[in-house]
Amino acid sequence: MARRPLGKYDGLPSSSTVKWGESTIDQTRTLREAHFIVMSIALVLLVSADPSTIRQFSHALQGLSLSPDVCQEVPAAIRLLQRRKFDAVIVDLQLGEQSGRMLDAIHRSPSNRTAVRFAIGSNDA
Repeated sequence: MARRPLGKYDGLPSSSTVKWGESTIDQTRTLREAHFIVMSIALVLLVSADPSTIRQFSHALQGLSLSPDVCQEVPAAIRLLQRRKFDAVIVDLQLGEQSGRMLDAIHRSPSNRTAVRFAIGSNDA
């Protein structure tokens, strides 16, 4: 008898629902629907002083069912990092030296050091 390889979602409990954080995923839903439920609970921090960048990235993230926390100043973002865990942090390099300070703070944060970090910039420099 040949063994079939385990798929990405094999190994889920055989009950009809699975608990994921505060959400309950009904296994009768398609995997795609479950994927969007999981994505919607991801926490994202966007750090940028540019209103256009904030608007563009917020819109793009909302299209992925993500609602980012937005900080326009690095000190405020660092305080937020100390209070909350984020799955991803987006840092605008147009903040100059402050962007490096922010990336260092993410790395030093015990609860956020594993967060996915994105550094964004423009070609206008």
